[in-house]
This record gives sequence, structure tokens and C-alpha cells, in this order.
Amino acid sequence: MGQSISNATESARETTAGPLALPEYRCSGHNYVTINLFCEDLSLCRRGHFFYRDGVGMNVFCFAERAHAEQFLARFGGEFIDPKDRPKWPGSGKRS
Repeated sequence: MGQSISNATESARETTAGPLALPEYRCSGHNYVTINLFCEDLSLCRRGHFFYRDGVGMNVFCFAERAHAEQFLARFGGEFIDPKDRPKWPGSGKRS
């Protein structure tokens, strides 16, 4: 038989990357160009997210490969975030 669901989930966590959040001020100006050039050969998803944490704008970068996310983290800093902890847009909940 194949892996159990919990073992398969653990394996997926080891090989895939969670989203990374980086303060907005570290992504603008010349850093915008630097980040884009750095990510050209990485598995960065084209879509991104943005949220505020304690009044600071945070850009979210998502990578398909964990190694690429770790390269980005080592170069630019930031932090891994759990998608379930990311703030939701107002009105995005279920309607009654």
C-alpha cells in the first residue's frame, strides 16, 4: 500500500513551500527589480497577496519548491506564514 495520509502530508510539507511574507518597504524601488531578477529562474507563482500586520503592509510570495522559498528567504529575509493565519478580505466569508 501507499503512504498513509499523515505521512503523505508530512512529505508534501518537506518538499513544497508555504507562502513567505516580506514587508512592503523591502519590496519597492530598486529592491523590486532585484527581487524580480532573483526570482526569474525560481518557482515563484505569478499571483501574489498583500495584507497588513500591525499597520505594516506585507507582500506574500508563493513558491512551488521549498528550496526556492528558502533561497529567497536567505537573500531577502521575511518569514514563512501559515495560509490559515493570513488575514481574510472583508466580506470573503460565507453569506447567510
